[in-house]
Order: sequence, then C-alpha cells, then structure tokens
Amino acid sequence: MKTANRHRVFNSIYLVIFIAGIGFFALSFYLLGILPGQALQKEIDARAPAAMADYTAQEERGRSAYGREGCGYCHTQQVRFVAEDVARWGAPTQAWETRFDYPQLWGTRRIGPDLARESGVRSNDWQLTHLYNPRLVAGDSVMPGYPWLFNGDAKPTTDAMSLVAYLQALGRPRIFSGYDDETTPAPAPMATGHAGSMHEFTLAARRQVISAQARLDSAVPQFALPDNPGDYSVALAAGKAAFEQNCTACHGMTGAGDGPGAASLLPRPADLRAASFTSARIADSLWNGRYGSSMPAWRDLDNSTLAALTVFVQSLHSAPTSSDSTIASDESSAQTAALFEKNCSSYHGASGQGDGPAARSLAPRPANFQLKQGNPD
Repeated sequence: MKTANRHRVFNSIYLVIFIAGIGFFALSFYLLGILPGQALQKEIDARAPAAMADYTAQEERGRSAYGREGCGYCHTQQVRFVAEDVARWGAPTQAWETRFDYPQLWGTRRIGPDLARESGVRSNDWQLTHLYNPRLVAGDSVMPGYPWLFNGDAKPTTDAMSLVAYLQALGRPRIFSGYDDETTPAPAPMATGHAGSMHEFTLAARRQVISAQARLDSAVPQFALPDNPGDYSVALAAGKAAFEQNCTACHGMTGAGDGPGAASLLPRPADLRAASFTSARIADSLWNGRYGSSMPAWRDLDNSTLAALTVFVQSLHSAPTSSDSTIASDESSAQTAALFEKNCSSYHGASGQGDGPAARSLAPRPANFQLKQGNPD
C-alpha cells in the first residue's frame, strides 16, 4: 500500500514537472519571441512612412537572386549604431526600413561593404560591370564574378537586371520618406560605479555617432591644400597612392578615363588631363559624386586623403604651351562673348557658372566653366 502511494506521489511530481516545463517553455517563448515581436511591430507601425512601397515584382526576383547567389555571406544590410558604420554608410538602420524583408537578409559577416544604403550610390551600368567582373571597377576586390548572370558576354540576363533593381531599392524608402532621426538630449551621467562608467561609455559612443553623421550631412568642405613645396610633395605622393587604390579602375593610371571598366560605363569616366579643375570643383565631385555618371561620393575617406587627391588630380592637367594657344584680339573676344550669350547663356548663365534660367530643368546641371576650364584647341 505504501509502495503504491509512493508511486502515485512520484507520478504526480513527474506530471507537475512536465506541465511546469511546458509552461515555462511557453512563457519564455512568449517573453522572448512574441512580446518583443509585438513591441517591434508597434514601433514599425508608429514610425514607418504611411506610403512606404513594397518591393516590386522585379525587385522581389532580385531579392531571391541575392539570397540564391550567396551575397549575404559577405555583405550585410544593417548599418549599426557605431561611429565606424555611420562614417562609411550613413544613418543607422531603423526597424521600419526592413518591414517588408521576410526573411531578412541582414547577413552576419562583412567581407564586402554594407548595402543597406546602396540605392542611388552607383549607376546601373557600374553595378552590372561589378557583377560581371568586380575587378574591372574595383581593382582590389575579392568578390567573385557572376558570368552566368550574363548571356555569355556582357549582355545581362533577367536575373542580373532584377538583382541590380533590388540593390537600387536598398535604402530607397528612407530617401523618399525624408526621415530624419531626431537627436535626443543626452541624460546626465551617473556619478560613480560600474553602471556610471558604462553609461558614460554609451554617451561617448553616441556622441561619436552623431559627429560622424554630422560630417556626412555637412556641406562640401574646403580642403586645406599645402602651400609650401615640401608639404606639396608629400600630399602629391599620398594623392597618387589614393588615386591608384580607388580611381584607376575607371579613370586609368594616367587619369585619361581609360581604366579597365571604362568601356562598360556610360558616360565614360572623365579624362582628368583634358581640363583644369579648381579645388572647389574637385571637392564637390569627391564629396557628392557626379549625378548621372558612375562617379560615387567618397565621403568615407578622411579630409586629408581627399585633399591629397585634389592635389594629384590638379597635377594631371598639363597647361598648354604658348605654341598651342593664341592670344585673342579684342574683336574676336567680343564676337565670342556675343556668340556665348546668344547660344549658351540660357543654360550656362551669363558668367558661365551653370546657373542659366533653363539650368534647373536639366539633370545633370550644365557645367560651371568657372570651376572647369578645358584646353584651347
């Protein structure tokens, strides 16, 4: 009798333990899975733009190709809230930006650059060239080529075009929404203890992020160029090294616009030897890129490197010799000015600054001849 009672007690204990185990598992699933998901969905619904568009059918095909080809093994799609990420790719990723990403393709390794802000960074022909043979436009790339996405030559397949469409969609909702994360005031730091030191560390990290983002959002900086021969030589050497690392794939070793990838880019990369560029023009190109071309912005480079690149690019232009140019007479100058006013001023402006009355209707904007002057023929 006692043995039977003991068995019933143990069986009851086992049943209680089993039910408790199931209950605690369900509780943990709710607390760690369902509840955070609901809170995240509320945040997304509260902060996402009302008219945020889903992926198109072509972009969905590209997303499938992105996953199938293993792009997520080397590329991430999430800008973390750390200064290093913000300095390279812009504002940290918000939860609402990925509301249509099921399953998510954030990635776990960053061998290649993050792609969360890829929309509009580079042109479609650059992206296609990069898919066909990455080293044509990025000489030191370790990314493999994807020739099977092309029809045996440089003609892209539907999958290649869809993949590029998907890449151009990454970060687009944020651009269209005009979203601007408000900077919250930093709370007062705690006085002492481990919690205080962690709090101060968090505040310092946040200040670094805000500083990095402020730099990216700032106007075109005026780079300090060297004004003595010794510093000029140092800057020229540094600029040449930066040019060879970042620019020769498109512009070529001599800046003639004949790099390995130039043939597949439209418009072709500029011949940097053919015109004299002011520091302001070069700074604008490096900081903002050139709209309508494959020239991206290079804001991830520090200002000293950008200044050195400015020095090197200016050195590529050879001033015409006296035998190559002639001095215009007053009469011919007047005729030229009248011709310019009649045919060019509506676009380039009366002073050639690219600010004519019809300039705003054009993209890219007409050239500013005050910042770029070609060689006389």
